[in-house]
Amino acid sequence: MALGLQMVAGDFVINPNGSVAYVTDTAKATRDFIKMMQTPTSLNTNTTVDNGVYRYNPTYGNRLVSIKALGSMTQDQIIASVNLILAQDIQNYVDAQDARADQSLGEIILALNYNVYFKTHYANTPEVLNTVYITFTMTTPSTTISVGTFSQQVS
Repeated sequence: MALGLQMVAGDFVINPNGSVAYVTDTAKATRDFIKMMQTPTSLNTNTTVDNGVYRYNPTYGNRLVSIKALGSMTQDQIIASVNLILAQDIQNYVDAQDARADQSLGEIILALNYNVYFKTHYANTPEVLNTVYITFTMTTPSTTISVGTFSQQVS
């Protein structure tokens, strides 16, 4: 079974006794997925962009974090492109998770469902028009949970 640091708003959690809080099972799977969605991939090189550090798995992360070129497309084209990108990035993530020898039953992802959409009721607000939203639901052997909603500016 793998342990991970419990994170809240990007900070790790300290217990009242001063020890670091850990997560396991479905909570760890959720935390790990959220981390993946916030991490840009390094598909073209095997180093991170910021500091040149070697990456163990350059396909880890998601390509939406660094995409800027979708803004010239229609909303339908953007949604189709985001769906294609997410399908591959999620498959890379699930493959990496499945390859782990220390994965607990609660970390096994049976399904990751998502919905990509634009908020159309704010049509006069340019920053909303240029933002795609993605809601995720994760199914593990023990439960189905809402992972949350991610947003990404596309222009």
